[in-house]
Amino acid sequence: TDKGAAMCDMMDEFFTPRLHAALSTEDVVVSEGPSEQVLSLPTGWSMFSTYMMADDMAMDVVLEPIVGQVVIAKNYLGAAYLPEWGFNGIGDILIGQGYQIKTFEAVNLTIAGDYMTPEDNSIDLVAGWNMIGYLRLEAAAADLALADLVDADNLIIAKDYLGAAFLPEWGFNGIGDLIPGNGYQIKTNTSGTLTYLSNDESYRLTALEVTLNDLKHFSAPLNTGSNMNIGIADEAWASTPQIGDEISAYNSKGELVGSAIYSSPLTVITVWGDDATTTKIDGLMNNETLTFKLWSKRYNSSQEMIVREWIEGANAYQTDALYHIGAIEPTDNSTNVSHFGLYPIPAKQELNIDIDLSISETISISIYNLIGELVSTYTNDLTKGFNTIQLDIASLNEGAYLCKINSNDGVIAKKFNVIK
Repeated sequence: TDKGAAMCDMMDEFFTPRLHAALSTEDVVVSEGPSEQVLSLPTGWSMFSTYMMADDMAMDVVLEPIVGQVVIAKNYLGAAYLPEWGFNGIGDILIGQGYQIKTFEAVNLTIAGDYMTPEDNSIDLVAGWNMIGYLRLEAAAADLALADLVDADNLIIAKDYLGAAFLPEWGFNGIGDLIPGNGYQIKTNTSGTLTYLSNDESYRLTALEVTLNDLKHFSAPLNTGSNMNIGIADEAWASTPQIGDEISAYNSKGELVGSAIYSSPLTVITVWGDDATTTKIDGLMNNETLTFKLWSKRYNSSQEMIVREWIEGANAYQTDALYHIGAIEPTDNSTNVSHFGLYPIPAKQELNIDIDLSISETISISIYNLIGELVSTYTNDLTKGFNTIQLDIASLNEGAYLCKINSNDGVIAKKFNVIK
């Protein structure tokens, strides 16, 4: 019995405190969320935010690990952190705010601290332009995450650092998802607040279809850190483009400053202003005019375009403006031949010619080789509107040729290739 009592005492001393510690919740601290966030910053201009509260949130302290790569950082008011001069005009990074930054190279920045939950950190908004962060751990569609502002008729536009826009009035989402670590510009009608759902909740509405600017022909313009957006509704086109076509914009020097895919019922092109941190002019100056081109995927050809009407704005660049084109057409729309296309290119056995006429007319089609020799000629009576002519080119040797359309307005020519 003495041995049994001793064994019970030993077991009581060993297990009781351990069971008490395991079952007790008095001193247990349950942490929610991550202990750090890694921000991936691309080369050049971008926007960032963070959901971490570090011990010291001063902009210069947070960016100190990557300070050698930072050109400038700015808040929505334009206050700047300039590491070259050791100047911090921003002060502390605020949870829920976004910040614009320019870096010499792509770099990762790790911010450690306490996670600030989205439901407990509402974002105060001023009337006009704001730069906001995104506090949830998982991405969410821009139109759903910002739905409270839309429902309150308090969101004009939201855009990411690439100039892609969410335009609630037109039901257009070119941003896609809001992503943790990124920053976004939004323009509101009045002051207000934005509160994201907690991470335990999900946005259950159906998101808008996303229109990504997946360019195939025109290059993407230089991200200069400042831009404006131009909307073109389907009814504005004199001749509606096809899916796959692209529009581009140029400054007065003929340099590409904007490019976008055609999308229905709304096309949105972002055009870029000058970068004030560089010594050369690399974008549009305020009030500078633009010119436009439309590339046809079907014909692999470009047309100069002219804007006949602006519903909002004018042909004059303004940073962060939102313009709306009312009428746009080819510059040669005053001639009888409003469209001339060849396909397929390269051609093998046959060549299709599409011609759109404003009045009926007899036209001649001539095929020349590149040393100027006439290979074949055809005469066609065409009606007003869209006409398609199919030519048998099986007898042509492999090589390059010129197709000339002779009409009452003059001659239009396009080059095409034949392969065997």
